[in-house]
Amino acid sequence: MKFTVFIVLTLLLIGCQASELKTVEFAAKAHQECLINQVLPDDCDDSKRALLLADLRATQSGLSRDRISASRGIGANIVVGDPSNSPYQRVLRSLEGKPFYVDPERDNFLPYLNKCKHGLSVNLRGKDMVRAVGYIDRGAGITFFLLETKEPCRPDDYLQIDEQFPYLSEAQASRLASGEYWRNNQERNWPYSIQPRPADKEIRVERFGKMSDFRARFEELSGRNLGPEK
Repeated sequence: MKFTVFIVLTLLLIGCQASELKTVEFAAKAHQECLINQVLPDDCDDSKRALLLADLRATQSGLSRDRISASRGIGANIVVGDPSNSPYQRVLRSLEGKPFYVDPERDNFLPYLNKCKHGLSVNLRGKDMVRAVGYIDRGAGITFFLLETKEPCRPDDYLQIDEQFPYLSEAQASRLASGEYWRNNQERNWPYSIQPRPADKEIRVERFGKMSDFRARFEELSGRNLGPEK
């Protein structure tokens, strides 16, 4: 009788553990899907919490870390895509990357909630924004070129989101022109370094209403031919 009870309890435990592993797998899949398509900074907070909870329950059921990790891997690997190329990550890199060092704001990501229409890369009914389209760094000074445009939208192919040149609000454009972002980056990178801190750059910004005007000015200052406009 005792042996029969033991067998029944063992089978129940095995069934419970199998269910917990399945829950971990589903939670990992949902979280990975969220990361791949993430637009806003907090988009995946709920799916992350769900995965942590599933992980905890699986641990409490007596499952080993190896089995739980394996189920997480199975769930994540089912999904096709790279989280590093999500709209959120690509926009973040465009803002924080050299030489802009722009502090991200939620408004930088909100436009990508709207899908692009008719093959356009901007929302013609959206807010006015400016986009960095180029720069010339001469060591002691740097000139940023900004183009007046509409806010961007989310293409079907996330790789079309430019991770080199960011879209900026008017306030961010002003802070870029003032050199605030450059100085903040210097402070972050050389707080206690024994190396001499690089001298502040002279920051200049030129704005354009048309891409053709920017191209002509850039070629004039840089001596480079940008080739035919795409």
